[in-house]
Amino acid sequence: MKEPQQPKKKRIRTKCEHNITKQACRICSPQTFCIHNRQKVQCRDCGGSSFCEHDKYKFICRLCNGSSYCEHGERKTRCVKCGGKSICEHKRIKYICRYCGGSQICEHDRVKYTCLECKEKKLKNIICQN
Repeated sequence: MKEPQQPKKKRIRTKCEHNITKQACRICSPQTFCIHNRQKVQCRDCGGSSFCEHDKYKFICRLCNGSSYCEHGERKTRCVKCGGKSICEHKRIKYICRYCGGSQICEHDRVKYTCLECKEKKLKNIICQN
């Protein structure tokens, strides 16, 4: 069994005199921004360090074993075996779980974006408004 995890400590971000986090302030920290007006680490054009050799963010690149993926090859938040945060007690994705009353379940007890009745209803409302 998995041991209960300690709650993560929130990182306190200090704000500058412009009421912006110091790291994101272009006035207080101009050295962190490139000529393209982006943070240097997140600029593809400048070769930012957030990108891997496959031209993807390092944390989501499967080929580089990004930190967003678990040992089972799934996104950590959606891995049933690891008990990801997006998985409910019924071992389904929370927002589309009928039993938990997920936010993407419609009144017809279907997933909203695949429910034909809801789509027809939306179309009728759009046509009637015009």
